[in-house]
Amino acid sequence: MFSIIDRYIAKLFLGFFAGGLVVFVTLFVTVDYMSNFVRTEATLRSVGLFYLYSTPGVLYQMVPVACLLGVVFTLGSLGKTNELVALFASGMSLARVSAPILVLVVLISSVSFFLNDRVGPYINQQKNYIYWVEIRKQPGLYSTVKTDRIWYRSGNSLYNIKTLQPDTAMAMGLTMYQFDGAWRLAQMITANSVKLKGQTWELGDGTVTLFPVESNVPITQGFKTKTIVVAEDSKDLQASGQSTDALSERASALYS
Repeated sequence: MFSIIDRYIAKLFLGFFAGGLVVFVTLFVTVDYMSNFVRTEATLRSVGLFYLYSTPGVLYQMVPVACLLGVVFTLGSLGKTNELVALFASGMSLARVSAPILVLVVLISSVSFFLNDRVGPYINQQKNYIYWVEIRKQPGLYSTVKTDRIWYRSGNSLYNIKTLQPDTAMAMGLTMYQFDGAWRLAQMITANSVKLKGQTWELGDGTVTLFPVESNVPITQGFKTKTIVVAEDSKDLQASGQSTDALSERASALYS
């Protein structure tokens, strides 16, 4: 059972922890807004919703720093008022004094991880939707990840990418569907590997299948390498790909 001293120390820690969390999140949101949205034409509602959905993720990132600040400030406050000396004189060790703090840190970390794993993917999907559809006005670059696949649309083309590696500008398992003006499938391109170079994509080991209007028989031809030009810059696609932030821990493991 927690004693009066334990409750007093826990109250001090929670106060410093909450204060630090508020300060860190406020600074993060302020700097991010000044950097990305101060000159944007997005509506106040869209920006507000974006940061509303961003806050849980920022909180998750700031919890460790806020915990550290809470520990340092709590022990520092006890030392400054000589309460720490009195506790030592009564026979309590530093480990015993820190026990309620350690229990709270473990509890806060566990709850934070659970919420981020279960609620985080849904919130991040909503955040990405607000950013790409309402703020950037590029709905084609809003991708929805289902297990291990990314879909997005550009003009009359649909792209299906199995895995996207933004750091190396590489993608694996591409299937591209091109439609005509009547939205009839005109061409399908598949590739095992894709090297992203801006609007130029270098495809490797794939096939091109044509669907002629005058014939019901598709024509397929393989290739070792092929270069295509897409409408959007691949940097936008790489930035919009919802990989780990829109997946739970289990799904992230499957995706990787």
